Amino acid sequence: MFRINQFAAKNLMKKNTIRSFMVYLSDYLSFILFFTSLISVIYLFIFDTSCLASAGVFTNELTLGIASFAAVSEITILYFIYYYAKLRKCEYFSVNIKTDITFYDTVRFSILSLITLIKKIFLLFIFLSPFMLTVSATFILEDNLYPSDVIYLFVGCASLLFVFGLIFYRMYILKFSLVNYVLLNNKNLSYTEIYNKSESMTDGKKIRLFILKIMNLPKKTASLFVIPSVYFLPFCLYSEYDFLLQKENPYPSDEDTEKSVVFYLRECEN
Repeated sequence: MFRINQFAAKNLMKKNTIRSFMVYLSDYLSFILFFTSLISVIYLFIFDTSCLASAGVFTNELTLGIASFAAVSEITILYFIYYYAKLRKCEYFSVNIKTDITFYDTVRFSILSLITLIKKIFLLFIFLSPFMLTVSATFILEDNLYPSDVIYLFVGCASLLFVFGLIFYRMYILKFSLVNYVLLNNKNLSYTEIYNKSESMTDGKKIRLFILKIMNLPKKTASLFVIPSVYFLPFCLYSEYDFLLQKENPYPSDEDTEKSVVFYLRECEN
C-alpha cells in the first residue's frame, strides 16, 4: 500500500543517522527552550520577584527596563528559532527542497502556524459537536429521571461519537500536513493559496496517510528505548513525507537521477 523510496531512505538514514536524529529533535528542543524561558520570565517578573529584587533589577526604572527588554528579546528570538527549526526540518526530510530560509519566511511560517492552530481548534469543536450534544442530552434525560437503560444507551453513543469524532478529525486535519512544504516551495503564494495547494496535494491520501501513521506507532513505541529512536523516529517522518510527495519528487536523490539519465543515454545509443 505504501511505496517508500528505499534508496533515498537508506541514503538519508545510513550516512547521516545522527544528523537526521538531531534535525528531527531540533524543533522539539527549541520549543522546550522557548517554553521554559517564557515560564521562567513570567514567574520571575510576576509571581516571585524576590530573586530579581535581590539582584537590584527593581531598584530603578532604567534597570527594570533593561531587564524587561532583555527578557522579551530572548523570548522573541527563541520563538523564531523554533519556527526556523521547523522549516529546516521540513527542508531536510522532504529531501528535494534546497532553499535559503530567510527571516521573512520564518515570520510568515509563524503566522501560518497560528492560523492553522486556530483552524484546528475550530475543526475539533465541529467534529466533537455531536459528542457534546449527546452528552448534553444525557444530562437532560438524567435530570428528568429517565430509565437507566436509556441513560446507558446515550452514554455508549456519546463514547462512540467521541472516538469516531477524534479519528475523523485527525484524518481531516492531515490536509494541513504540507503547508510548510508549500511555503518553502512557493514563497510568493498567499496564505489562502498555500492552504489550497496543501489540500490538493494531500487530496485522496489522507486516509492512507492516517493508516501509515498508525503503522509507524510500533516503531515510535520502540523508540522509547532511546537507541532505536535514532533511526526509527527520523525514518517514520521521512516515510510520511515520501508518501505525500511521491509525484512531486520522482527523483529524491542526485544519485538516482544520474542513474536514470545514463540509462536513457544508453538506450539512445542502441
